[in-house]
Amino acid sequence: MRWWAAYLCATLMFGQASMYVQEDLTKPLPEVEKGLATLARSIWQDSVYRRQQQSNEIFLQRLRWVLTRPESFFYPFDSLKMVSILAPQDSTFRIFTWFLVDERQFHHYFGLVQRRIFLDENRYRIKVYVLQDKVDKIPGVEQMALDQNHWLGAYYYKPRYSKYGVLSFPMKYVQINGLTGKRIKKKTTLYVLLGWNGHNRWTNYKIIETIAFDERDTNKVIFGAPVFYWGRIPKYRVVFKYTDNSPFNLNIGYIVLRKGLFNRPKKIKAIVFDHLSMPKHVRRTDPWMIGADGTCDALLFVRRWFEYRKGAFVLIPQVVVFDESIEHYDPKIVKKMAEAERRKFRKYGIYY
Repeated sequence: MRWWAAYLCATLMFGQASMYVQEDLTKPLPEVEKGLATLARSIWQDSVYRRQQQSNEIFLQRLRWVLTRPESFFYPFDSLKMVSILAPQDSTFRIFTWFLVDERQFHHYFGLVQRRIFLDENRYRIKVYVLQDKVDKIPGVEQMALDQNHWLGAYYYKPRYSKYGVLSFPMKYVQINGLTGKRIKKKTTLYVLLGWNGHNRWTNYKIIETIAFDERDTNKVIFGAPVFYWGRIPKYRVVFKYTDNSPFNLNIGYIVLRKGLFNRPKKIKAIVFDHLSMPKHVRRTDPWMIGADGTCDALLFVRRWFEYRKGAFVLIPQVVVFDESIEHYDPKIVKKMAEAERRKFRKYGIYY
């Protein structure tokens, strides 16, 4: 294709996207959502990845412009089934994530962050950030602070036993004046996200991520914080790599720990995940064979001081996971349910 033809095509696509954006700005939100949902379905139903990319670019720009409208912050956008929409309890921001899969089964992630910047107690303005999945899945990524332009792409999901999709943990930190050496203790909230990255046909990732905002620079979103203690050196985020042939659970759950003067067992909420290990008689150079081995570990949020921060996650290996369904198990009720099912089968001459 000649350069002028490519330029003309790109100009027409940009003009079409701009036309859709301008049109959406004048419509009520329910009508805007209807158009976005139709476009989203066409993206997922298309079998050609190049066309998916072109439609997804229009979808991204349209959604970005719509989210700049102040009244859109509390609008649910329920019909966008392909998009994960999560928010913390204090409703300071929302995060939108989705993905596409190309012909080679590689996953590509997209995201938007919609933030409320308060001007005073009653007034605020909306800021929208575009997340760009530009970080390779390398071991060093667990020790990096990232931003919206260098994002470890993931599809964030709502954790079990949590009313809100973004987990919130109150914490404190010490701010030191570089000139006087004076230390000031400040309060903040640690926001934690749980995400999945399909990566390719052989390996998957699950991610424990943090998100924060720079008070001095409103143009920046900060991903990662050194609060995950696997040992003496904390991680900025936790990345689990596992084979596509093995399920891996990363969620909120309850673990049983013995605490107190009489060492009594106590049920505590924590981030619970499967323990990953290599099967026997497999080469160590085959990392795609790593999978769950049937045991569980946990990250427990501990409210004590760690290196000028009060509040961090500590690894607890080999935990006992508490299941609420077992606590409320009543064999009489289960027996009645089984007998009712048998009666249904007997109507059709099926006995077991």
